[in-house]
Amino acid sequence: MDMRMEAVTAYSRTNSGMSVENNTAKSGRVLMKTEAETLVEGTPAAVYERSSLIEELKNDAAKRTAELSSMVKDLMSTQAGISNASDDDVWKFLASGNFTVSEAAKVKAKELISEDGYYGVEKTSERILQFAKALSGGDASKADSLLDAFKKGYEQATKSWGKELPDICKDTYDKVVEKFDSWKNE
Repeated sequence: MDMRMEAVTAYSRTNSGMSVENNTAKSGRVLMKTEAETLVEGTPAAVYERSSLIEELKNDAAKRTAELSSMVKDLMSTQAGISNASDDDVWKFLASGNFTVSEAAKVKAKELISEDGYYGVEKTSERILQFAKALSGGDASKADSLLDAFKKGYEQATKSWGKELPDICKDTYDKVVEKFDSWKNE
């Protein structure tokens, strides 16, 4: 058994989401099956790294969203007397602009949406593209369907916001479309 096969076997024993099937009768290659995929051929590292990247992106997005939502819910409770706000309530509250924030919160928000900030156009569009590439296994032929899913999500965000989204969102949308077009044409 070579080192790659040993690593895959060890990995599959410790990670129940992956099984390894040895297809030596036909090709001698290893086929791996993950929960998110049907069969994927290739080096073992590519499969679990992709699954790991998807999980990492999802966890990071969930963590950041929860932090932002918590901060806004605190603001809503102190300024508007709303204690049990839904996510839609949070976005509509922000869209209303009917609140005040501390100078420190303004500085932090400006930092987060700046050109180099976590929620800035470039970094946000890049995370969206990375997630799409990870979901597709890098298959650019799936770019159009993933871009359609992004567009539907953007429409849902607009509905949750309750009116037209801010310019930074439109700029991010345009950058995502641009990056998907580049990916498809590579």
